[in-house]
Amino acid sequence: MYERLNVQFDHTLGESFYNDKMGAVVEELKAKGLLEESDGALMVRLEEENMPPCLIIKQDGTTIYPTRDLATAVYRHEVMKADRLLYVVGGEQKLHFRQVFAVLSRMGYEWSANCEHIPFGLMRFEGRKMSTRRGKVVFLQEVLDEAVARALQIIQQKNPSLENPEKVAEAVGVGAIVFGDLRNNRLNDVDFSLEDAVSFEGETGPYVQYTHARIRSVLAKAEEAIRMENVNHLVTSGLADGKSDSVSIPFSIGDASWALLKILGDYPEVLEKAIQRNEPSVIAKYTIDVAQAFNRFYHAERIADATSDARSFRVALAERTAERLSYSLYLLGIQAPERM
Repeated sequence: MYERLNVQFDHTLGESFYNDKMGAVVEELKAKGLLEESDGALMVRLEEENMPPCLIIKQDGTTIYPTRDLATAVYRHEVMKADRLLYVVGGEQKLHFRQVFAVLSRMGYEWSANCEHIPFGLMRFEGRKMSTRRGKVVFLQEVLDEAVARALQIIQQKNPSLENPEKVAEAVGVGAIVFGDLRNNRLNDVDFSLEDAVSFEGETGPYVQYTHARIRSVLAKAEEAIRMENVNHLVTSGLADGKSDSVSIPFSIGDASWALLKILGDYPEVLEKAIQRNEPSVIAKYTIDVAQAFNRFYHAERIADATSDARSFRVALAERTAERLSYSLYLLGIQAPERM
């Protein structure tokens, strides 16, 4: 599934990797006078931080999640030399991470200030929280397979001559599911609907992908028009014994062009906001805005058969838009097909 989603990891270190590193953390907590016993269990009190105690060793002597997370954080900073530790875990674990970070601070690790929990909302099914024990789950593979099948069906209906339709359908179907998730504010709960997830109508990933493919098609036609114009210019110049007049035809930048230019110019601010908030939806929503702005521009102003100066400007604007959409989709882990 990770390969299908084009997700790659630099390191894969499971819980067992840290089993032999927890003892040192417990001894450090003891040495610094932070551990207290209560009914046979060992804990760090956090009343000053307005939190309940953080349990480190249970009554039966076994370790618990905070113990592992403390050992993990120390290893990641001291050995892996991490500058920041971001924990992308559900919002229901908020207290747990507040406790872990507070204990790290109590241990004297100033870098604990660079530890951050990045919470996200629940994925619900028919209004209820999913539960593997109760069998109320939807498997991602089934969702992706259905989305890809629907994408292939649409391609066969609307563009039966498309090369590599299965490959494009995979990119579009998977992109639809990923975009459908990432366009939501990460803190919001999402009530999962298969119909909504695989829908290609409205503000969706396939809409953005299709806009990118449309731009590439427009640019190909414009390139052909420019090539033919250059050929005609050479022929005309030859018939005129090498003499030709170059006439610059002025043009005005239309409202649709200005609107698209403005949105493209907002990109640095969008990236900064997404990074500061750890919020992919900022980029996802931006791609929708860009796609909508381009389509308004496309319908309002001619490109391939415009006058030479106007065409040069509009082609350049279309090229920048395609680049912006392609890279933004890349940041979201979504492919940008050249044709659809």
